[in-house]
Amino acid sequence: WQLWWFGDDRRDYPPYRSISSTDLDTPKTKATLSEWSILMRHIINCIEAEMGSPLPPIRDLAHAIELFNMGFKTLNLKPSKRKRRTTQIKLTTVVRG
Repeated sequence: WQLWWFGDDRRDYPPYRSISSTDLDTPKTKATLSEWSILMRHIINCIEAEMGSPLPPIRDLAHAIELFNMGFKTLNLKPSKRKRRTTQIKLTTVVRG
């Protein structure tokens, strides 16, 4: 969430939301960006439903975290029926729906 809105100044990364798939060179990185985009949209939809209004402009990191917590707590996560190591789970398996 923080990388999506603010990037990483220490590593000179722009906000991930400003990255286009045309900026990426491999199908895997393009797919990862797409997964992130879908997850962010789900979180934003939850925030907007909770607030009853469109996502407000994000003022700063504290505001971003507050909004994330609001959206994530109402995100409908479906539990997996099988056990997997955390490193095996991709974003698309976390958000199914």
